[in-house]
Amino acid sequence: MSAEFIRFVVVGVIGFIVDGGGTWVLAHLGLPPVAARIPPLLTAIVVTWLLNRSLTFRTDRPKSRAELMRYATVALSSAFFNFVLYSGLVLLGVPVLIAVAIATGLLMLCSFFAYRNVVFR
Repeated sequence: MSAEFIRFVVVGVIGFIVDGGGTWVLAHLGLPPVAARIPPLLTAIVVTWLLNRSLTFRTDRPKSRAELMRYATVALSSAFFNFVLYSGLVLLGVPVLIAVAIATGLLMLCSFFAYRNVVFR
């Protein structure tokens, strides 16, 4: 396993804590589980972009609109499939945090290659 992928996984764990923890808190505050996922998911996307940019892929290029657009495209595509999978699992009765973990884990590898080859190439 490459050091780059290990850093990606560490950043992903941080993103999972932001996403899963925020979803769990909002769901336990009374928001429906599907609605509770949206704000933490968006926050996790921003957090992981900043960390992946500086730690995982170690780019020293200035931030650009093109990079932001590539990142947003990959992140939102991944988030869409993550959200669909998460929602389906929740509707099937899977507990919220486990549903977040399953959805996130399944999309991690695809996201890594897309970020590496499309965003931070």
